[in-house]
Amino acid sequence: MSLTVKDLSPDQLEAYNAIMQWVGQRGALLTLGGYAGSGKSTLVSLVAEQVDLPAFCAYTGKATSVLRRKLKGAGTETIGTQPRKDGLPSLDRRPFCGTIHSLIYRPCECLSPGTVEVQKPCPEKNCVGETTWTVGVGEEAGRSLCSKGHAGLLKTRAAFEALKPKTKFAYAPKDEDGRCKLCHGKEWLRRELLDRTYSLIIVDEASMVDDLMLRDLKEYGVPILAVGDHGQLPPVGGSGSLMKAPNLRLEKIHRQAEGNPIIALSKLIREEGRFPENFPESEHVRFGGLRMLDTLIEDRYAGVSPERLLEMGLATYTNKRRVGLNVAVRRARGTARIGRELPREGEHVICLRNMKAEGGRPPVANGMRGVLLSDAVPRQNVNYKGEKLGESETQLTGSIAFPEDEIVSHEYTMLRAQFGREKPFSSPEELARETGIHSFSMAGSLFDFGYAMTVHKMQGSQFDDLVVVAERPRPVSDEDYRRWAYTAVTRAASKLTVLR
Repeated sequence: MSLTVKDLSPDQLEAYNAIMQWVGQRGALLTLGGYAGSGKSTLVSLVAEQVDLPAFCAYTGKATSVLRRKLKGAGTETIGTQPRKDGLPSLDRRPFCGTIHSLIYRPCECLSPGTVEVQKPCPEKNCVGETTWTVGVGEEAGRSLCSKGHAGLLKTRAAFEALKPKTKFAYAPKDEDGRCKLCHGKEWLRRELLDRTYSLIIVDEASMVDDLMLRDLKEYGVPILAVGDHGQLPPVGGSGSLMKAPNLRLEKIHRQAEGNPIIALSKLIREEGRFPENFPESEHVRFGGLRMLDTLIEDRYAGVSPERLLEMGLATYTNKRRVGLNVAVRRARGTARIGRELPREGEHVICLRNMKAEGGRPPVANGMRGVLLSDAVPRQNVNYKGEKLGESETQLTGSIAFPEDEIVSHEYTMLRAQFGREKPFSSPEELARETGIHSFSMAGSLFDFGYAMTVHKMQGSQFDDLVVVAERPRPVSDEDYRRWAYTAVTRAASKLTVLR
């Protein structure tokens, strides 16, 4: 049975009326903060029903996939960005749901140089047909199809340029450091216009949004309702102000969540700033010592099916601990002996960088967890004739499915150096220094093992069965640790184990 305005509690109803009055006035920005269990999702869904063509978005891909599933469960079908035709917006009236990045940014021209077609003799031996070569990006620097049906593929742009040395391409201009002058190495630009004319942008998990992205969102002049948990961690780097002082607050635990021990624990952490000493244990909440960690991992992960693994999570503070936990889980599952072995069939991986839809393959967002359906093996380098030139030292290939997001198996090229690395590659310069590859489009997808995650990375996610490794690294302020601990326990949906 769907909820109506009559079902709202007094504090929810007060916030609902304030939001609807603000929407009618077409205000620029309104922030709604709500603690876990306060019913903010219910409130927002009722607001959205009263608005013509809202856009739902979140900072991470994982938060977006959770939001999309909630909307679908409530009977709202959503779509991604729609291409404009002849400069006019799409007429599709289904709400948008995706990452903020996909809504307001587009790939820079440095990733998609202008296509130039050149007629050249077919490179196939003894063929008299002519072929049309076109420039491409990423792994496919040149394609051909001759009049006799021979297909060719050149894997490097250098080989492609050598084929037609007099041809000019519309590459984006470079600065003296070799970076694109348009995007300064970021490989994306803000869209001049949104894909459609939205009446309201609803930003979920707004505590994760930094001030720069908020500024870019405001540029479109569309009213923004930013919804988040003002008890959670701020964005990485601390440059987010959306949830520091929300205009509206929901701080009373909703009646449906009052009996939830995980919500009760999160409330105590907010109030006391630490994990309480004598919190009552139950089937939903348990405590233990850090010395139990190795034994718990052995008991917890040995023999567990890949499907069950999606419901389990390991939360930690530092990336160094995360890498170690991933190694420990792999050993417990028998997929690694020393921890450096290549990913194997059945292992869980996490996407660390958004991937756009390509070649019939759906988009995959930062934070989404997948399951390898085949062993990851070195990618085979081939020439334009399809002849093998040997194994790649930098890239792996493997088939990955994303069951949580209903994405079936697709083949992915993955950057080998990212597995087991403490942090994702953050810039083309960093990528070039360590791998010799000068752009993310040529590197392949960024994946790592996905058994353990930092709590910062977990924002927007939930797990049925979660273990929190509650170390407190130095230096961490009392307020930062309060927010970290609160965010950590609210990632658990049903069962929570805290090791301290």
